Amino acid sequence: MQKQKAREELIAASALLHSTPGGYQRCMEHLHLNNESEVLQACIKAINDPKSLIIRAGKNYYVEDTEYRFTINASSKSIITAYCTVR
Repeated sequence: MQKQKAREELIAASALLHSTPGGYQRCMEHLHLNNESEVLQACIKAINDPKSLIIRAGKNYYVEDTEYRFTINASSKSIITAYCTVR
């Protein structure tokens, strides 16, 4: 039930997702993406994927799909970092 609640909270707040310039740069490097828009699109895609794992632990959400793993601050909805799950 907690996982479903976390998913619903993030879907409802997806328009608020953002990152800092440093956060976007870090995510682009880790995910091999070209711009901030691609980072946001990948994160929203992962959130909306019914097969992705979404949990809230403390002050962060963790979103993992078949390609990426995102860490999102729960209160600010800021994408902190992201990593590739496929090597």
